[in-house]
Amino acid sequence: RDLILQLKMKREVLLVVACSLVFLPLLISEIVIFAPTYYLPCDQPLQVFIFVNIIVLGVSLLLLPCAPFAWDGGGERLVLIYGLLLTLFSIVWAAIGASWIAKTDDCMTIAPRLYQMSLAHVIITLIFNAVALCEFCVKGFHTLVHFNVND
Repeated sequence: RDLILQLKMKREVLLVVACSLVFLPLLISEIVIFAPTYYLPCDQPLQVFIFVNIIVLGVSLLLLPCAPFAWDGGGERLVLIYGLLLTLFSIVWAAIGASWIAKTDDCMTIAPRLYQMSLAHVIITLIFNAVALCEFCVKGFHTLVHFNVND
């Protein structure tokens, strides 16, 4: 059991590092693009889309390092439920953003960097969340249903 927990902990630490390598540059680029374009008058609220993404990415990056310790302390279900809720929110929010991007008539010309960042975020989010949902389906469901801390 100790070996299994150590392997899970190492896997989670690697996952934290990998996610940080993706999320941190994405967060920085969104802040850099959002700051000079927040006042531009787009016909769709892409500024709101990017602003919420900045908040979600920031909170995720703050909580991400806690995941391996939660796994080690028996908080696997909490980590999985948080991950699933974050994934579902991200998918819904990406769908809303994709809808705004598809409906825009003038954001491409008025704020092209904001438009491109929004589009890139939707694509990255959908790819990342597809992987997260696959992992949850394969490993998370078993952990949520069958995990017993006394085994």
